[in-house]
Amino acid sequence: HVLHFGPGIRFSALAFFYACVLIVGVIGSGRLASILRSKTLVWFGFVSYALYMFHQTVNGLIHAFVLDQPPQMLTWTDFRVTSCSVVLAILAAWLSTKQYEARISKWGYRITSDQAHAAIGSSPATVQA
Repeated sequence: HVLHFGPGIRFSALAFFYACVLIVGVIGSGRLASILRSKTLVWFGFVSYALYMFHQTVNGLIHAFVLDQPPQMLTWTDFRVTSCSVVLAILAAWLSTKQYEARISKWGYRITSDQAHAAIGSSPATVQA
């Protein structure tokens, strides 16, 4: 008699596993923690949302313009075009994050800080002094 777990349990177990890996990366001090804190992974974390938003569009457009077909991986040419789209999607994500997201976040933090200071009746200049 074999126990069979449904996809919900398997996905929950997988999510729990990766949550543990991330916790080790945040509070740990071993080799895994140092790998998870590497500059490359931190940078990809910085651009990850923009990369998520751009990757399908860039891949679809590149395949359409270069090969006149939807994205697929059936030949070496498909692989090369997809590889180029990965590079272009990463570049677009970095540019978007640098030009827009970082500036908008900074603006949002400033507004939030100004509202907090107004709520307690102080100004940012008096708090910093």
